[in-house]
Amino acid sequence: MKDKSDYKDIIKLHKAWADRYMLLWYLFVVTLFAGISFLLDESSLEAAVKTNAYILLAVIVVIGAVWQAAGLTIARLHMLLEGVVPPDAQNQSSPPPDVITGI
Repeated sequence: MKDKSDYKDIIKLHKAWADRYMLLWYLFVVTLFAGISFLLDESSLEAAVKTNAYILLAVIVVIGAVWQAAGLTIARLHMLLEGVVPPDAQNQSSPPPDVITGI
């Protein structure tokens, strides 16, 4: 069994790249928002079309959360492959009951 430092190192490694990609994504989204907003203001489109465009752009912002989830998911897979047990799971004498069967 690996120690707590391995657990923290793996989390830091994957969290770091997830943060970098999220920062790049947000820079891209801000640039995209500015460009689309400028184009929509200069065009003679109806308000409904502009609203739909902004809703679509808002969905793009939510994708930033996917980078964080991906980073933590890959960190967990890395820990499983390396045999690293999280510190809170080391104190459990038996696995948690199955959600479906309750056993």
